[in-house]
Amino acid sequence: ITGLEVVLLALGGMNLFDSVCHAFTTMATGGFSTKIESVGYYGSYHRIVITIFMFLAGANFALHYRFMKGDFTSYWRDREFRFYSGLLIASTLVVYIILIYGVGGNWAQRLEESAFQVVSIMTTTGYATVDFDKWPPFCRYLLLLLMFVGGSAGSTGGGIKCVRILIIYKYIVQELRKIIHPHAVVVVKLGEAKISPTIINGVLGMFLLFIGIFIFASIAMSMLGLDVVTSVSSVAATLGNIGPGLGKVGPVEHYGHIPVVGKFILIFCMLAGRLEVYTIVILLFPEF
Repeated sequence: ITGLEVVLLALGGMNLFDSVCHAFTTMATGGFSTKIESVGYYGSYHRIVITIFMFLAGANFALHYRFMKGDFTSYWRDREFRFYSGLLIASTLVVYIILIYGVGGNWAQRLEESAFQVVSIMTTTGYATVDFDKWPPFCRYLLLLLMFVGGSAGSTGGGIKCVRILIIYKYIVQELRKIIHPHAVVVVKLGEAKISPTIINGVLGMFLLFIGIFIFASIAMSMLGLDVVTSVSSVAATLGNIGPGLGKVGPVEHYGHIPVVGKFILIFCMLAGRLEVYTIVILLFPEF
């Protein structure tokens, strides 16, 4: 897949070195560009190609394998992929509508910008083509929420992961049904598969740890004198392994002004997020 992206980027006029670098950081959802302007340096063709491959990178790679083996309906049958795709499409449309009616501009350009930034943020790639920190408040808030969701399980993306969000949602629905029907036997299912209580406990534990680290790290960053938006988004962006946040760590800003203590806090967040919290937090336990 990386090789295919290199070829497509090169066919659009990008030199081979930049094509390889951008393909590497697209499929790894790393988002590091060879240009100061990031992908905004290039034209629509390259931005569309990179959007498509960011989408592929944020999906479960087992589905790509099944597809290449001839199972062409594997994507549609997978509940997580449908949730992942649906959330990306819905978020893109919401951002697009708000930008068109709230900011204006060329409809095709706004659609491209909306799709690129939504996919870039939710897959935790972190590329930027525009300064989305200047978008209307709701658009920025939506992007902040998408930082927590992340890509699919089995993808190169970070974040909580779509499958965990789905399981938590189904668990909440199960608990509500138990309240309404106290004697009913309600089972949490994902598609046709039953989710065991052990898996649910693990998902809830990871989610609570993730949110707990986010809250405490955000408070710590604000104690260093950073404003609320910068404190919250810097932690969300590093914990989700995204890169750009909002405020003073927005897409046209950097982390150089963060105090040294704050940088170590964000380093911990990057490690915790990339190792999915449990691995790094358990090191703090004396028993381990």
